[in-house]
Amino acid sequence: IKELSSIVLSWLFTSSNRFVRDRATKAFTNLIDDDFGIWKKAVDRFQGVNDPYVLERVYASAYGACLRNPGDSEMSLLAEAVYQREFKDCSPLPHFLARDYARGIIKASLRADTDFQVNTELVAPPYESPEPEIPSPKELKQQWESVVEATEHDWENLDSEWFDLIG
Repeated sequence: IKELSSIVLSWLFTSSNRFVRDRATKAFTNLIDDDFGIWKKAVDRFQGVNDPYVLERVYASAYGACLRNPGDSEMSLLAEAVYQREFKDCSPLPHFLARDYARGIIKASLRADTDFQVNTELVAPPYESPEPEIPSPKELKQQWESVVEATEHDWENLDSEWFDLIG
């Protein structure tokens, strides 16, 4: 149930409403609480997702759980997964908040578990994050034209009654 609920909550992380994202983040923290095995699965599951808000909020929720359970030695499961994904190869996410939450998870685990050891120099700034890929003006124009074309097609198929309701 917790794992299924975590997937449903993660959909709320993509909301354009920051308050919905904030509530979903808090709910995620409360739901999973100190089950660091599920936190590790969540971090693994949402790696590579194409919306930066999702991984940011997963890390934020997991960091909240670490702060709420400061002496839990199981936290090292999560911290090890985060370290392997973000810092081991010296190329953490370029997303500032997600990277900071990931660093917080590792620091909380270092305080809680003396057996957890990492190269702390790789976890501390400055970082060598890769440059984000910025599309060329030509690529942007092509993307925009495809969106406009798809949208125009959708508008043509709408019944005029809908326009009466919104207009």
